[in-house]
Amino acid sequence: MKQKKRNDKRAIKALLKIGPPVNGFYKDDKMLLQRNYLNKMGGILYGKYGNSVINTLPKIPCMFKEYSFFTMLKYVIANEWCLSQPLGQEKVDFLNEVKELAVPVYLFMGKYDYNTVSELAKKWLENLEAPHKAFFEFEKSGHTPQWEEAEKFNYLFSKQVLKIK
Repeated sequence: MKQKKRNDKRAIKALLKIGPPVNGFYKDDKMLLQRNYLNKMGGILYGKYGNSVINTLPKIPCMFKEYSFFTMLKYVIANEWCLSQPLGQEKVDFLNEVKELAVPVYLFMGKYDYNTVSELAKKWLENLEAPHKAFFEFEKSGHTPQWEEAEKFNYLFSKQVLKIK
C-alpha cells in the first residue's frame, strides 16, 4: 500500500475509516474520497504523465494541437455534468446485473488502471451477450489510454471499431 510506504497518516486514517468497497461500493458514498487518494498516490496514470490527473491535465492540451484551453474546460464541465445525472449516480453491479446489451461493446483498458480494474472488466465482457465485443489492453497506461497511448488507441479505434482502412 503506497500510503503506508509514504507514511501518509491522513490518507491511512481516512482510507481505513471508509474501509474497502463492499460489493464494489464504498459505504456512505465515499468513492470520491477514495479516488482523490488514488489520484494523489499515482494510481490513475502510468509512467511519463505524472502521478495524478491534476498534475497531468495542464499538459494534455499541449499533447493535442486540436484541444484548446476552452475545449478542455468544456471536457471538465461535461464530465461533472455526466456524474450529476441519475445514470451517473446509480450503483450498478455489472457482473450480476448487466448480462446483455443490444449494442457493440468495446473496452479500452490500461494495465495499470486502479480506478477501473481491467480483470473485472474482462470477466464482465466475457460473460456479456452483445452483437460484437472486444477487449483492448494497453501495457503502458492507467485510466486514460486515449491520452497515455494515444497512437495505439487511435489506431485500434479506427481499425477495429470504426473499421477505417
